Amino acid sequence: MLAAAVDGLLDAGLAELSDSDLVEVMRGVEQCLRRAEAVSHRLVVESVERSVPASLGYSSPRKLLIDVLRISGADASARVTAARELGGLAHSRWRSDATGVAGNRCGTERR
Repeated sequence: MLAAAVDGLLDAGLAELSDSDLVEVMRGVEQCLRRAEAVSHRLVVESVERSVPASLGYSSPRKLLIDVLRISGADASARVTAARELGGLAHSRWRSDATGVAGNRCGTERR
């Protein structure tokens, strides 16, 4: 669904939009990006609740995001922090320090 909508916007001719329509599309895209970010945070929370990082051999949610999403460590840390705040969770499955080591699972995973 989301990919199809993005593809539609990529294929759309922007030159024929009026200035006000262009601004409206910009506003709509920004609103969608913010909503997609909220969904992304919820996915991180759900993955932690299900112990997905540990079950896939990662020592932290941060390391899972770096590998699976191919994002920087800084971006992954920011996403984990935002998801943690959204989820209101504080348990051992969340990264316990800046190095990304999971609370009670230190050194037991392969990644």
